[in-house]
Amino acid sequence: MKSKASFKVFYCGPILDSGQMDVRELAPALLAMGSLLEESNRVLNDGNTEVSVKVKKFEDGSFGISFEVVQGFATQLIELFSGKQTTAAINLLQMIGFACAGYNGLFYIIKKAKGRTPIKAKILEDGNVELDFSGETEIVPKPVFDLYRDIKVRQQTENVLKPLLVDGIERFAVKEDHNEIESVDKSEYKYFTTPSIEEEIIQERETVALYSIHSLSFKEDNKWRLSDGSNTFFVTIKDEDFLHKVNENLISFSKGDILELNLKITTWETKDGIKTEYEALKVLDHKTAARQLKLPIE
Repeated sequence: MKSKASFKVFYCGPILDSGQMDVRELAPALLAMGSLLEESNRVLNDGNTEVSVKVKKFEDGSFGISFEVVQGFATQLIELFSGKQTTAAINLLQMIGFACAGYNGLFYIIKKAKGRTPIKAKILEDGNVELDFSGETEIVPKPVFDLYRDIKVRQQTENVLKPLLVDGIERFAVKEDHNEIESVDKSEYKYFTTPSIEEEIIQERETVALYSIHSLSFKEDNKWRLSDGSNTFFVTIKDEDFLHKVNENLISFSKGDILELNLKITTWETKDGIKTEYEALKVLDHKTAARQLKLPIE
């Protein structure tokens, strides 16, 4: 079973009076709109539904784009907010702020925050969330709060509005029929920049294993490119005694040589996803690559 909903987006400004828009601004914005709806669907429905976003047609007389959201259900037992499958797609738009609703959506709360981070979020007895912006409070549905704090959703929200950075594009608006549902002016774009988040260590471990040398670096960062046979990655050599021998030419290397390392692997969570760093705390052994045939010699 599928649920459908439509909305219209307008980019407004003097350079768009002719009804034309540079494809270099349009194409990324269209892709971002699709990504915004997909990421929002991920947050709200936790993989139980899939959405596809289609551009229906371009409006005449001004630069507007009509979108259709098609939501497919993984199971007919899914109930979203109102519990009716036929209203699921429209609820998705309402949470973002692209359809009429009796509550404030994502775009509204970002504008209201004006770049501030709530000092406190309190879940109320009715399930809504009260956000405290240093004494000024706003109450939003829990799903809107979930969208508000999701970094991928916030990144795509910013990308949808990036045409506002172009001279002559002054306003973004969402309309239903002839009624304006939501808008963002050029001066408000700064509120939609993706918030920075602190990088957090999510795993730290040590291991002893063999790695072959892919390429060496004798720069100050001491990062060598090694291979475990399947993948190559950069490793920072932290063994000062080993580095001293290298700098004094007491050890020679060739590509394919094997190092036995006590390796520290640290995995971080960042706003762009997971990153992993490798540090060789101790070089335990160095084996030169085989350069001769192994023959039975008596």
